[in-house]
Amino acid sequence: MWDSLEKPWQTCLELAWESYCEGSVPIAAAITDAEGCIITQGRNLRLASPAGRRNQIAGGPLAHAEINALLALDWTKVDVYALELFTLVEPCPLCVGAICMAGVKTVRYAAPDAWAGSTNLLDLSPYFRWKQIGAFPPENPELETVVHILQVDHMLASGHPRTEQVVQKWNESDPENIRKGRAIHETGEIRRMASRGMTARESVERIHELARKLR
Repeated sequence: MWDSLEKPWQTCLELAWESYCEGSVPIAAAITDAEGCIITQGRNLRLASPAGRRNQIAGGPLAHAEINALLALDWTKVDVYALELFTLVEPCPLCVGAICMAGVKTVRYAAPDAWAGSTNLLDLSPYFRWKQIGAFPPENPELETVVHILQVDHMLASGHPRTEQVVQKWNESDPENIRKGRAIHETGEIRRMASRGMTARESVERIHELARKLR
């Protein structure tokens, strides 16, 4: 599966796996220029130390992947209107607002988020509509499955007081992948992969294999 993915998605998965392994939310983003080259990237750093991180937010609720990817941009050297932002999960209200204010015109996400995903806001505000941002939903079902399984596993292990409420909302829109996520979480396999130091590539391939066996 890994070799079939575009480079921005591979980069996002590598960074998301870093976040997962440190206990943060496994979400990451990458920004490409007009030629499709990755110029910045960012990952969720909610549980990471802010020490030594330049132009990044860490250690708090604003430390979202899309925000960190945008903060890493050198605005003097890019044509912001030609940029594309790739993110593993549909952006939340915070990130939709940041994308809008930054001027990025194209957003691609690998998996929808029935709980916090807020690309619908782009049609609700006159200001957002004026920005003419194109938000493109998932195009790769296998990638979508892997991302959802990672999100479910992390959420169920987090101990968040609203865990079941969030997972149930996800289940309403994608019961098959959420079922697989719950089943794989129960085995503890993803956490074991992290503890063994497996690479993102190895982990993605393994999650993909486990998901296929659950058909």
